[in-house]
Amino acid sequence: MYGGPQWPRDDNEDNRYLGLSALQLDIAFFIVAVAVALAVWWFAFDGWTPGSGDDRKSVQANPTLPAGKAAYDPAPCPFTTPTGRSVTCGYLRVPENRAKRDNGRIVRLAVAVFKTSNPQPKPDPVVYLNGGPGGDTLEMVPYAFEAFFEPFLGDRDLILLDQRGAGLSEPSLDCPENREAIYATLDKDLSVDEAVARDIDAVNKCRDRLTKLRVDLPAYNSAENASDVDDLRVALGYDQWNLYGASYGTRLALTVMRDHPQGVRSVILDSTVPLEADLYADLPAGLARSLDRLFSACAADRFCAGTYPNLESVFYQTAAQLDREPAHVRATDPISLRTFSDVVVNGDTFVSTIFQGLYSEQAIPVLPEAIYETAAGNYGLLAQVLGNSLTDVDIISTGMYLSVQCSEEVPFSSAEKVQAAAANFPALTSRFDYDSRFYFSVCPAWVSVPPADKENQPVNSGIPTLVTAGEFDPITPPSWGQQVAGALSHSYFFQFPGLGHGVATSGDCPTSITLAFLDDPSVHQAPHRPVDRETSNH
Repeated sequence: MYGGPQWPRDDNEDNRYLGLSALQLDIAFFIVAVAVALAVWWFAFDGWTPGSGDDRKSVQANPTLPAGKAAYDPAPCPFTTPTGRSVTCGYLRVPENRAKRDNGRIVRLAVAVFKTSNPQPKPDPVVYLNGGPGGDTLEMVPYAFEAFFEPFLGDRDLILLDQRGAGLSEPSLDCPENREAIYATLDKDLSVDEAVARDIDAVNKCRDRLTKLRVDLPAYNSAENASDVDDLRVALGYDQWNLYGASYGTRLALTVMRDHPQGVRSVILDSTVPLEADLYADLPAGLARSLDRLFSACAADRFCAGTYPNLESVFYQTAAQLDREPAHVRATDPISLRTFSDVVVNGDTFVSTIFQGLYSEQAIPVLPEAIYETAAGNYGLLAQVLGNSLTDVDIISTGMYLSVQCSEEVPFSSAEKVQAAAANFPALTSRFDYDSRFYFSVCPAWVSVPPADKENQPVNSGIPTLVTAGEFDPITPPSWGQQVAGALSHSYFFQFPGLGHGVATSGDCPTSITLAFLDDPSVHQAPHRPVDRETSNH
């Protein structure tokens, strides 16, 4: 049911009181939800990023790449095949920079093709475009396959791709320098000045290392990425396929629709990023909206309001108290089981951890309890959400993230715009000091090529498109999905109550809508309205 958050109840209510066990999250979904869009926030609030990597994946020159064409090479799969499934893997070789293809420099993109068990498969598969930018895909298969990918395999093949610079693709644009600098200071209560200086130094070291490896950082952008996607379609022999983009993957899907529409049958945009949006300047309003939804949803529920009264006041008071007197917690990464014995939780860390919880439908119902427990000096729930955010499974390539953002987002914004936007929310203004300084300092040295105007303009298309959004999504608000749908002449928009970020397969209702759309994108899907309680029950 998707009528709103299912708040934990005590033994006298209809539902069992979940307490601490409620944050034994569906790890697969939670990590995928984080992976598809959390990169913006890894740097914000003291610059946390999980990116890691090494020099094993360097850019290559290969004169055997056919002129003007991509080439696909089969290879062993880098993961254990899920039970009962058939999958083949390989690498797509493409030019690193299509404007400089004569230099012979190529990148290799890791690909997995999951085969449907249906004896009469549809000819048009689904290709999944992950978020971040820079989110890993293939390495997430052991954690995400059943919940996130398997629903698409009823009668179609599913293609997974590690985008250029990310995951197992070569070269890797991971920045272990940034990760290690952050982990080394988890036990410090850094000022914004100190955090910005730390991260600029680490990112500059990463840039210098990648430059020595001859990586063309400006070539890791959405336009090249979209050309990779279309080259993969051709190399695998498909006339058309269906795009499924999540978070940044929606921006990538929109770019494919703009630049390579001929190969696209239909598109699913899940938690949408418009090309024309100002991601950083819009972030304060997005966080404030999601928090307001959390507070109002709790106040409207008898049990939640009675157990956690005045939630908004308690939240802001707790953040202020932690600014004055930071707490120290023990946090464990639930995947690697790596434990950080002393993590400082100041007001920024507290707010960012609640922000991260708003991504996940499993975490949202226990956030009121986490806020109240933190206010009382009990940090168990908060530490569990924090531990999930520290997961060390290489889910974001920081260098790829910066190449895209510094090419396509930062040039169309400014520190002054971010500061002005944050000033509209006095209780949150100081939480965006880092954003208004780090990106606009580091990007000019990371990517110096000016962007094309079209990278900040709406995409107009007649390709059938399903646009989905979650009520509590703190990073890609539902209004962005409506905005994009308005520019697409054959679009259907659904907003799901009670859900956060990444919703297209979050339960029976959104999954059934998604699969019905894939079956026949031309059928009217009752577009442009939230899914209410009655609809969500079907």
